[in-house]
Amino acid sequence: MNRCKTLTLSMSLAAGLAVLLSGCIIVSGDDDVDGPVIRPDAYVPPPPPDAAPPLPDAYVPEFGDLLVEWTLVSGVDEVVLDACPDGTLDARVIMDPDPDPESDGDEIYELYDCDDLGGVTLPIEPGVYDVVVQVGVFDSDGELVELHAQSDVTTITSDYDTRTELSFVFSVDYADVALSWEVFLNGELSTCDDLAAAGVAVQSTPVGDMGTLFDTTIVCNEGAGVTDPMPLGEYTIAVQLVDIDDFGLPGHDAETYPNVILDYGNEHEDLGNVELLVVE
Repeated sequence: MNRCKTLTLSMSLAAGLAVLLSGCIIVSGDDDVDGPVIRPDAYVPPPPPDAAPPLPDAYVPEFGDLLVEWTLVSGVDEVVLDACPDGTLDARVIMDPDPDPESDGDEIYELYDCDDLGGVTLPIEPGVYDVVVQVGVFDSDGELVELHAQSDVTTITSDYDTRTELSFVFSVDYADVALSWEVFLNGELSTCDDLAAAGVAVQSTPVGDMGTLFDTTIVCNEGAGVTDPMPLGEYTIAVQLVDIDDFGLPGHDAETYPNVILDYGNEHEDLGNVELLVVE
């Protein structure tokens, strides 16, 4: 049986106080009774605990970038220049994101003032890149108008949160010629040893200056090589087999290439594969 009793509104103050102290509450009358009803205390849930502190933001890695520096040299002695030879020149850093020659990946270009001799690229996606620096004149879209010099290509791997440092050294006014060769005896493929050919002499004469000759001899058995650097210009180039004393082989005529042009610094002009014939 409910220990709380129905009270009338006319109860005394003392009686009301006694009821409150008894642990009951007074509510308004309902359909079954004529006056307020005293009921047991209802359950009151505890307040919720304080909200947990927010987790720190998840770390998101950032793309890396490149710090590219270029040193320009001049002349056969490769004297280091303090600035570009022409103050109007720019430098373009080219990043090929997929060095595979069969790929059609887009190259990334960035232009700098050549006299700065270096710069930091914008962030690039992680991956393998072929990187080269060109010095010359470029249009407003970064497209090449006139090439003055170009570095060799360097392959790098860029990663998240990484700055990759690259340094290029290249000439602004000297270049060379690259070639490979095969030797033949009486129309048949032969070897340098069988022909007693110690070297391949590459003799370059500037057009209009017959008194100057740039002569490079490469070991014949290597099958390929490059000449020593030469000033930019147009040349007639003769390639021939020589013996250990640098004399031409009997029954052998030099292969001649006229109008070979070296037109930008650090160019590696490719003569292709040269067939050197000996007839006995």
